Amino acid sequence: MVLASASLATAAQEQATLPKPGMALVAADQLQDGNFARTVVLIIQRGYAGTVGIVLNRPTASRVVDALPDLPQGLRTGEHYLYRGGPLSPDGISILLGGQRAPPGTRRVSIDLAVIASPAGLSALAAQPGPWPTIRYFAGYAGWGPGQLEAELARGDWHLARIDAEHALARDVSTMWHDLIVDFRGRWALR
Repeated sequence: MVLASASLATAAQEQATLPKPGMALVAADQLQDGNFARTVVLIIQRGYAGTVGIVLNRPTASRVVDALPDLPQGLRTGEHYLYRGGPLSPDGISILLGGQRAPPGTRRVSIDLAVIASPAGLSALAAQPGPWPTIRYFAGYAGWGPGQLEAELARGDWHLARIDAEHALARDVSTMWHDLIVDFRGRWALR
């Protein structure tokens, strides 16, 4: 009986440290993969088929209005730049929203972050009264098959951290990776 409760406690601890939507993967110093070195990846979906995330700190020089000419008028603004969300489906667009308010068609990933990755969600967002000051556009995404991310975590390629909208949608992402490494060192959810 003591052994059974110890196993349940261990299983509960392992479950608590598994990556969940709304958490951030912070690349470890030794991760040298060109797609992910010094990145911070927001997990937006996790299930039996694997894990999906978007890289938060890889801005491009492309303005959203230039890169997405078919973007609904309500979302067209010259001040937003496209971010490289990951190496998979680089023509696919995801939109990350900060705050409590989220239109229909969004997937809530945490209490203050939601993501849109469908044309219906994009149309719903465009129909909502703005402005949307905490919005970011991503081309592509990062993905891991079943067990792949867990293996990378076990190997030490990633640190797992909690992240809120203020940090995920920070105006200056040039120091995001470094700041998270310094701020969270010794306080990782895993490792």
